[in-house]
Amino acid sequence: MDEIKDYLERNQLPDESNEAQRIRRLSAQFFMEDGYLFKRSFTLPALRCLKPEEAWEVMKEIHEGCYGNHAGGRSLAQKIMRHGYFWPTIKRDSMQLVRKCAQCQIHGNPHHTPGVKIELAKPTWPFGHWGIDLVGPFPPSQRKKKFLMVIVDHFSKWIEAEPITRVTESAMIQFVWRNILCRFGIPRKITSDNGTQFQGKKFKGWCAQWKIR
Repeated sequence: MDEIKDYLERNQLPDESNEAQRIRRLSAQFFMEDGYLFKRSFTLPALRCLKPEEAWEVMKEIHEGCYGNHAGGRSLAQKIMRHGYFWPTIKRDSMQLVRKCAQCQIHGNPHHTPGVKIELAKPTWPFGHWGIDLVGPFPPSQRKKKFLMVIVDHFSKWIEAEPITRVTESAMIQFVWRNILCRFGIPRKITSDNGTQFQGKKFKGWCAQWKIR
């Protein structure tokens, strides 16, 4: 990752020709913005590439933080990328974290019973059903932002995200108002992980006012 960043920022390449050619080829998948390296994606917004120490903090927070659900390795890697992050060993590292997680080992179900087919209600039009989630806390930014609000349209998979300073019902309301109602109209439904900021009287009352389930 550092070699790709050096090439994109300063046009520096390794002396060995085969390695230099490899870096040129890989660099087409990446770009620099505001000093950060991003990976292009066909199915997701651009993913910010993390350093090893940053990757560990993000992975641990998403797996076992306030809103983590101790997902399996593959699910954890996918969730990290949905939140906009990437590093080359993300899948392997996610699997290793789950294997080392004491809570996952204690509460994991060792019995593989036959699966039951669940029929999920599929959205039939865009921007009618959104899923909302909160990620963080992260190290504070220059503007003291340390949480990330993310909301995804279930039909189109369109993602809206915004950093926030504090987790409050008012912040959630303003986020949904600016990014959803003012841009895409009133949705039929918003689903969440039942976090306290989504289950409070103020947020639920506001949703009821707009007839959002």
